[in-house]
Amino acid sequence: MIQNNILWSPLQIGGLTTKNRFAVLPMECADAAEGGHLSRDMQMRYDRYAEGGAGLVFLEAVTLQHETRSRDRQLLLDVYKKESREEWERFVASFKAKHPNTLLIFQYHHAGETAGKEFSRRVTVKPLTPFGGELIDAWYIDDYIHRQVETAKFLYRIGVDGIDLKFCHGYLGSQLLRPYNDRDWNTAVPGRTEAVLHLKPASGSDALFPIQNSSSEHE
Repeated sequence: MIQNNILWSPLQIGGLTTKNRFAVLPMECADAAEGGHLSRDMQMRYDRYAEGGAGLVFLEAVTLQHETRSRDRQLLLDVYKKESREEWERFVASFKAKHPNTLLIFQYHHAGETAGKEFSRRVTVKPLTPFGGELIDAWYIDDYIHRQVETAKFLYRIGVDGIDLKFCHGYLGSQLLRPYNDRDWNTAVPGRTEAVLHLKPASGSDALFPIQNSSSEHE
């Protein structure tokens, strides 16, 4: 009976195929180790997700820079630091060895104007009530885009199957895309959508590339 249920049948998504229609969606548990490192509890949790039979597992929101995050114990991948790259490489290798038929999606996150002020740096593209934060410049945006691209190259190389962009809820990605952002950046990578368009080529031809965006101007 179960074998004939469509939920258990494979599904092609782009150039990849999931073994079934079940997915574990991204949900933060704030259980990273000090400094955003991968904790034992976090790694065991993702193993359990895959052991439950889901064909697709999303990693929770992972910040790409420790200085700007939503939660004190948020996961970190700093592609410019060897220690950070190595621990993520070990995690992905272990996950794929145990669960070779489960697709793994990595979620990018930059807290932007929603960063926790008690432990983090709150930044903004263009101040929007009731948020706020330190006004960032074109150099910051270019550096952020470059960091995303380099991270995408690294993740694709170590075996991650796709990148989910958390461009919603007032995070930096949504600030860049919202029509309210009418600043003339004059950046090396011009245009509000360039933060998205430069990532797909870096992620590999078969990589999945979902985007979470907000429909409300105030998110």
